[in-house]
Amino acid sequence: MISRHRQQSSYQEVVPYWFASGQSTRSVRFSLIHALVLIFLQSLAYAGPIDCRKAKTVAENAICRSEHDYLVEEDKRLDRAFVSLLKALPEDQKAIALTGQKKWLRLRDKCQDDLSCLRDRYSERQQAIVARRKELSAYKPDDADMEALSQLRTTIQQYMIEDKEFPLEKALQKYSIAKEILSMGNHCFAPGDRLKRPKRVAANEWAAFSTLSAYSESMRSSCPAFSWLDVDGDGQRDLLVAIYASNSQIEAVLKRTGKTFGDIGHVFEELWYMHDADEIFAWDCKGCDEDAVWVRINGRVYRAFRNGGFGINEVFLLRPLKGNIEAPRIVVKYGYSVKVVYDKSGMFPQNDPRRWQEELLFPYTVQNRRSLQAATTKILELLKGQSKSPFRKKSSALCPIPKGTPKGDWSTYTQYAEESYPAEVVDFPIWVERICYIARLISMPLYTREDGIFAHLLVRKADANLSLSDSDWDTDTFRVIGRRYVVGIDSGLAVSPRY
Repeated sequence: MISRHRQQSSYQEVVPYWFASGQSTRSVRFSLIHALVLIFLQSLAYAGPIDCRKAKTVAENAICRSEHDYLVEEDKRLDRAFVSLLKALPEDQKAIALTGQKKWLRLRDKCQDDLSCLRDRYSERQQAIVARRKELSAYKPDDADMEALSQLRTTIQQYMIEDKEFPLEKALQKYSIAKEILSMGNHCFAPGDRLKRPKRVAANEWAAFSTLSAYSESMRSSCPAFSWLDVDGDGQRDLLVAIYASNSQIEAVLKRTGKTFGDIGHVFEELWYMHDADEIFAWDCKGCDEDAVWVRINGRVYRAFRNGGFGINEVFLLRPLKGNIEAPRIVVKYGYSVKVVYDKSGMFPQNDPRRWQEELLFPYTVQNRRSLQAATTKILELLKGQSKSPFRKKSSALCPIPKGTPKGDWSTYTQYAEESYPAEVVDFPIWVERICYIARLISMPLYTREDGIFAHLLVRKADANLSLSDSDWDTDTFRVIGRRYVVGIDSGLAVSPRY
């Protein structure tokens, strides 16, 4: 019998009770499990994906009439995810999950023919199902993983003795296995393409690679880059897949089993929904301070994902072909010695000083320059070793909001401008002669030995509402230059950034 609290109809309330903790039974062959799941669904009268020839409700008909069958495909994708979840659930939880799915269907149908509402319901449900499926199959780091983390930390500490700026980079380079990776470049599998087996690719590897032509339709527009590397130590090179799309680097690993790959599921069909496949992880890489390196530590291969920011570098050791939710993480903390300088390359000061003064509203004087220097030094000190800015909450005002200001205009005082570029930004206040200014410190990719810190600083009056877009980069007025130095290291388990 379903308890009373399980009968609530709100989507947010339905999600928690679909599932309880349990372990996936993976010892039975996939085909048998799939057949049993189908029998189970039929026994509980689960309808499965929408059959547009038999659409009955207003919502079903709206889905079937959606442009380019978009919602029809969403419905099929959700059904695949739900079936996959049921395979992973213990037997005593399958009926509860099915009840939750039926309640969600009723919630979806309340959207009627509102396509926006329908899209939201499908997106929410898909994310919740996938998140639960990953929890069920999540990999638990073992003693060998923690030993690898400890070894990486020790290596960083050894390099710190002689180099306070780049001990992390040197340690990752030491364990890098980049030379073992065989790259085949990008392939689209477009009609008429005549692929030739590279000399260093074995016949059975090429036979497995050729089977991917079945997914040519989903790969044609993205043309992934393919490489070979044995990631699980079974003596067979697996296939690394990388795609750059929508400002993100998306990666997948396909396990090779002879002349084919293991159950790759819907990796390519769902490639644009990177959260849908356990093998895939992604990160923003346009104007970011992130990268990843293939390393081998104590005999195990990891994708060492580095998430950088002001005052900190986090490195997660991700096991390929695993559901990395919690992963070993090492945190390297930095302090800075910086100087704020006037950037003469800015368009406004060079071409029209008056416009610069009007737009940026920060008179450039010796006293103000000192204030900029002091405020920037202070914010970098606050950011030392933190993964989030202390001023990140947009609901908190950086400068006092004048009485009578409409609530819709409060953002003028809580942030420098809307963020339209995926770079790390830190907004903070600067006080000069009792006047509050809002500054934005913008980090650009990577810290290099040649350039050190590469960051820009924008400043405006609190009541001057600016809209920052990609075309506004030439309005930068100050540069932050200087060097960093390691001030500490932490390590342990943490939630992976890919989750």
